[in-house]
Amino acid sequence: HKGSGLVVVPVRYEWNREAFTRVPKAKFVVKGKKVYDFRNQSTAYSTNPVLHLWDYLTDSRYGCGLLLTEIDGGDKFIAGENDTTSSFAIVANLCDADITLYGSTTGDRWTGNTTIDTSQSQIDNVKKLLSAFGGNLIWQQGKYHLEMETTGSTAVFDFTEKHIIGGIGIQGESKRSRFNRVYA
Repeated sequence: HKGSGLVVVPVRYEWNREAFTRVPKAKFVVKGKKVYDFRNQSTAYSTNPVLHLWDYLTDSRYGCGLLLTEIDGGDKFIAGENDTTSSFAIVANLCDADITLYGSTTGDRWTGNTTIDTSQSQIDNVKKLLSAFGGNLIWQQGKYHLEMETTGSTAVFDFTEKHIIGGIGIQGESKRSRFNRVYA
């Protein structure tokens, strides 16, 4: 049986009463589907959640089957050009940005290791993929654009101590305004 496009793992155990007290549990490390990286026109395994989203949006078999003309940056794909300026490319680069995880260990800012259930609605699957990196998919000027909380956000006002006139006072609740018991 060929499971084309599906993950299939046939497992066969030979019972050995001395080696096993019960049926062993099988665990697998799965890389997932190879996805297209529109930034450099390559196809490979990736943990970048934006590439997973792009793949799901454009996949006509398991995903939404959107036309490339409906996605920001799709025109560069059609032209066979690297995409470095679309909203998808910008957010993908933000996800790949190295950050310090702990100690001196670094890693990508956001990674995706999401499984998609094709029996769920497409919108639920898209929301699940977006939640992997805090993304928002926006329909703007006839195309889907991708935004992330950190994209395009600049400080509007830097609040410092020099902006404080006088002292700072903090007042919490008094004991009299709180209830010990409420009788109904």
